[in-house]
Amino acid sequence: MMELSRSECPKWFADKIDLWTQYWINKVNNPNTRNNWDWYDIEGMPTNQCLLPLLCFDTKNHCSYCDKNPLRAKEIDHFKPKVECPEEAFSWENLFIVCKDCNYYKLSNNNDLILKPDEIQYKFDTYFFYEEYSGDLKPKGTKDSIEYRRADETIKSLKLNENGLPRARKRYSDCKHVFENQDIDTLEYRFIYLF
Repeated sequence: MMELSRSECPKWFADKIDLWTQYWINKVNNPNTRNNWDWYDIEGMPTNQCLLPLLCFDTKNHCSYCDKNPLRAKEIDHFKPKVECPEEAFSWENLFIVCKDCNYYKLSNNNDLILKPDEIQYKFDTYFFYEEYSGDLKPKGTKDSIEYRRADETIKSLKLNENGLPRARKRYSDCKHVFENQDIDTLEYRFIYLF
């Protein structure tokens, strides 16, 4: 998970957040519509389709969590789940572009320990260590430190060491010398190239 600088919320979206949030809170409070999530339209187009290119720009077309690139199936994750935290459902700071796998694995996990890639103090090498020989991500620090606990929870919740990710990262790290002169933002798993 690479740190990202979030761009400003687009005005067309900011202008609708309060209204759409109230609509969603009303749906969540009604047992018959509680899980009927839908992106509202803006000028005849679903809002998520308008947001995807903006969120991709912030991550340079990488998944906000696992850092896959390019994203083929792009989805928007609500970092704080939209049913459990309906007041955050349309918050710009709560929306992240992710791959289909990361969106599925995170689901409605609302654990405060999970790291957000746009947190001001977040830096990959503060929380994680990348093991080149295995392709695994490991938490940094001592087991009782908050950094270790947050990294460990992030790895577990997002399954960052499962489903072929270590093997895929290892393939890149085994031949990272081939990519030495390339722009790091065009490569998968950018944290490999930080060390």
